[in-house]
Amino acid sequence: STSGVRPLYLQFQLASDSGFQTIAHNADRIEPGPNGRTTYTMNVALSNPGTYYWRSRSFDGANTGPWSAAASFTLAEPVIIDTPIPIAPVGQIDTITPQFQVRNGRIAGPAGPVIYRFEVATLPDAGAVAAVLSTSVGSGSTTSIASGSAAPYATTLYWRAYATNGAIESPRSAWAAFRTPNAPTGGGGT
Repeated sequence: STSGVRPLYLQFQLASDSGFQTIAHNADRIEPGPNGRTTYTMNVALSNPGTYYWRSRSFDGANTGPWSAAASFTLAEPVIIDTPIPIAPVGQIDTITPQFQVRNGRIAGPAGPVIYRFEVATLPDAGAVAAVLSTSVGSGSTTSIASGSAAPYATTLYWRAYATNGAIESPRSAWAAFRTPNAPTGGGGT
């Protein structure tokens, strides 16, 4: 409030330290909002995780009020868990015990342990999933897991993969398809 006749404006400061020595953003001439509440949206994004401090004060061009008490918030490092990309098996394969392989997706931030889940289905549909295989993310650029059980001969199967840390899941990859070989024919002759 003011006893002056000039209109009031607000100033806003955001700093990366509680002493406001390192100002990250400064805004002048913010018009006060209705009912004693003002909302201000910064026009720059904060990219560094950490604690930030902000304060405001009012002025009318001739007089400036004191800074408010500082408030703070913590910008957490984002967790990024990207979708793995199916590599193999695709197309016609020569075994009924395939090994599934994906190109690892990006994992960043405090994600914790991440695993890949491989969904194997009889149709490219979530309702047709017949088996789910899980493994830790490989240390290189790819991750593989053996099927562990035999698939039927002469069958087209579909699979996709996703990553999870138990709290956050990546989107599912696109479905990949493979076909197992025909059953071996009895050999021998007379």
